[in-house]
Amino acid sequence: MIWLQAAWSVVKGVFKALPWYFWLALAVLVAFFLYGENRYAAGQAERQGLWDAATAEQEQRIRELQAKVDTASARVEVRTVEQIRAVHEKGETIIRRIPQLIPAGACDLPAGFRVLHDAASRNEVPDATASAD
Repeated sequence: MIWLQAAWSVVKGVFKALPWYFWLALAVLVAFFLYGENRYAAGQAERQGLWDAATAEQEQRIRELQAKVDTASARVEVRTVEQIRAVHEKGETIIRRIPQLIPAGACDLPAGFRVLHDAASRNEVPDATASAD
């Protein structure tokens, strides 16, 4: 019990040692903080409500689109295109012209050129992950 009286006297001493405007500033600061917390919570609740409404609207739209998809029928059309022969002919033409464009005594070409050339001769897109060695 004595320690409680001693603690109270210390608290009273601190209250009396600090001027009244310090306590006023502290009260204003606490009120401002509590007001900010209240507005933050209100804004959070408002945004959560808007989010929930948008989510419900999206789910409804998904259900409507799924119903349309279920009623739609699929039609698959297969056509054969005879361009393979023309592509091979172009590849052969390129292969024939390369020795004419690059003389035998020319400097070595980089490995990337070989990858591009080989892919072009096979009429493919070069593999970017392949090694150029």
